[in-house]
Formats: sequence, C-alpha cells, structure tokens
Amino acid sequence: MNKHRVDIISPRDASDIDAIKRLCWEYRDFLFAMGPQFEAMIDAFYPVEKYQAVLGLLETDHVPPLGTLRLALVDGVPVGCGMIQTFDAETRDAEIKRVFLNEGARGLGVGRKLMDTLIQDCCDLGFNRILMDTGVPLKAATKLYLDLGFKLRDEYQEMPEISRGNVIFFEMAL
Repeated sequence: MNKHRVDIISPRDASDIDAIKRLCWEYRDFLFAMGPQFEAMIDAFYPVEKYQAVLGLLETDHVPPLGTLRLALVDGVPVGCGMIQTFDAETRDAEIKRVFLNEGARGLGVGRKLMDTLIQDCCDLGFNRILMDTGVPLKAATKLYLDLGFKLRDEYQEMPEISRGNVIFFEMAL
C-alpha cells in the first residue's frame, strides 16, 4: 500500500481559494450526479447564480471568528475541502458545510483528518455546538460523522419539501 502525505491547511493564497472553489463546483456536480431527486434539490438550494454568490463570499463568511476554510492536500495536490460558518452567533452554533473529497482521495483517511480539523476549529473558535447534514445515499460520510460522535437529529432549518427523506441531519455538542 502506498503511503501518501495528507495535509489539511488553511488557504494560503489566491490559488488555494481557487482550488476550494473548484472543489465546491465538483461537489455540486457530484451531488447532481446522484440522480433526478438530487438534481431537483440542488436546483432548489443552489441554482448556479446563487452558488456563484455563495462561493464569492467564502473569504467573508468562512474566516475567523465567523468560521474557517480548509483545503485537503494529498501529496501536495488539492483533493478536498470543508468549511465552517456561524449558524447562530447568539447560541454559538457552527455549521460545517461543503465537506467534499474527490474520488481519488476517498479511502485514504483524508475525510477523517479533514473532519477532525474542522471539529477542532469549531472548538478553537468557541462554538458550543456543530450542526451539519449530508445526503442519505452518502453512507460512508454518515458512518464517519457518527463514528466521530455526531448524533442524528431533526432538521435544524427550514428545508424545501423535496429534501424530506433525502437529507440526514447531525449535531455535536462541544
């Protein structure tokens, strides 16, 4: 088995931000490819123009003290990303968003290392609780989140009807 170097970093420059944006688009495409139900969900949540706007705010909405951006590298190559945003400033709830690894990075422990880093970031930023969700078909992600100590919960924000039964919600008390 080959040993790969895995690093989880904060973006250092514009090329790292560009890599995160590219991975976010890959993530959207990945979700879209999960079938017609997910196509409709993604169109409801993140039509292209809205997703472009969300990605345009990465360096505003996902930086301390509001959150963080993380880029996963395998042997120096960007293969994944994840981010934290403040969900509720009053209760100090964070939301982990857009955790994605491209296909070549899966099974190498990158997802666990990325999630461990994001959880530690939430602690370091003084959040009390982490909220997140994933698609029902993403069994490996669900298993990882449960193994890390997340608990299943009801939806924590209003969701379009089309998402019912297709999205799983999690929380972790810190």
